[in-house]
Amino acid sequence: MIASDSKQGDSVKHRQIKSYVVRSSKIADKYKDALEKYGSKYLISDTNLEGIFDEPPFSKNSVSENSAPKRREIILEIGSGQGATLISAAKEKPDTYFLGTDVYLQGLAHTIYTAQKNNLQNIRLYQGDVNDILKAAPEKFFSEIWCFFPDPWHKRKHTKRRLIQEDFLDLASKKLACKKLSGSFRVATDNEDYKNQLLKLGFLQAPRFAFRPITTFEAKALKANRKVFDLTYNFKNPT
Repeated sequence: MIASDSKQGDSVKHRQIKSYVVRSSKIADKYKDALEKYGSKYLISDTNLEGIFDEPPFSKNSVSENSAPKRREIILEIGSGQGATLISAAKEKPDTYFLGTDVYLQGLAHTIYTAQKNNLQNIRLYQGDVNDILKAAPEKFFSEIWCFFPDPWHKRKHTKRRLIQEDFLDLASKKLACKKLSGSFRVATDNEDYKNQLLKLGFLQAPRFAFRPITTFEAKALKANRKVFDLTYNFKNPT
């Protein structure tokens, strides 16, 4: 999907509506210590977002250290929370780089603590709006984008706040690594209305993604007998 000039104008208007609300939360001492000691190692700065994509590990010349020379795959996770999925995937795929974004510092501090404890070198984190990352990243940059359990904004008058809308897909499609992709945008939700909205946007229901662990959030959803839906989006070649 390629946005027209008029659609881009609509996109700007839409993005003025935040898909999240930042709430303060207390950070446990051990996570606070990890943030202070290792924050500079894992967190990327928002002062020069475009510049970070010109430097290792994100630059085009960065290559895998554990296999034949080739550019690293880079996977973006939106709303990485406490890092359960990032940590699990980073362990399983040491040659892949993972960039997690979240607006909550508590979750990022928890991720930093766990990443350092496991001596993981293939994770970077960003605190802020994922739209800033997507706009700064070069085209065809990410091999996959993940967004597990985005805020469903239950009230009908608030559904316009949902992150995944047509204009967001337009932006994401430009940042993925191929012109034609299969299952490169992966989403999970326990909200059936959000699932139906995603289906209307062109997502397809999929089996549970094998790499996705059951997080604390998902465990609560399952305990409450809410069904969890996994979906993928297939981008098409522009015409």
